[in-house]
Amino acid sequence: FAEDTEVLVEVKKRFEDYLKKHPLNPDIRSPVFSITAANGDEKIYKNLLDLYSRTESPDEKRMILIALGQFKDANLLDKVLEFSLSKKVRTQDLAIIMSSIASNPYSRTVLLSWFKKNWKKIEAYQKSGQIFIRLLEAVIGSCVSRDSMHELKKFFAQHPVKYKMTLNRSFERVERNIRWFEKNKDILANYFS
Repeated sequence: FAEDTEVLVEVKKRFEDYLKKHPLNPDIRSPVFSITAANGDEKIYKNLLDLYSRTESPDEKRMILIALGQFKDANLLDKVLEFSLSKKVRTQDLAIIMSSIASNPYSRTVLLSWFKKNWKKIEAYQKSGQIFIRLLEAVIGSCVSRDSMHELKKFFAQHPVKYKMTLNRSFERVERNIRWFEKNKDILANYFS
């Protein structure tokens, strides 16, 4: 439904009205932000950053962080990833934005290379325990192919972390998902054709 023309027109109207300080029901605010981002461009990215900087509400900040992870454009996703490590994002909110990006199929082209390139910054979060674990789970969970899984396994062999159980559990989950998809891909292809 998020690509239905009528829905997109209504979401765009509600988002633009909200930017003009018109009320937006809190129950639909998150989907409006996320659908807008998923179909958005640089202007929408800047609008969301502006909303993020202006809002006092922690709930709304979280909604915006989730929405930022839903862009389809690789350049915008790269900007979102850079923003995620900025001082503007609270440390405890880093996992929120990273999980959103990792769940976005359009992030596959940028997330792993960005993660490896920014490892030194990310590694610093290891002291935070739970936040670092959630980052690992999100990035590893974004793997949808054996190649990307092996690439990350090789990376962690060269850059060891102390959270071995988290790595093992996350890679086991990815392996199960890949095996399930491989086993059922013909059934899925027939179902969706």
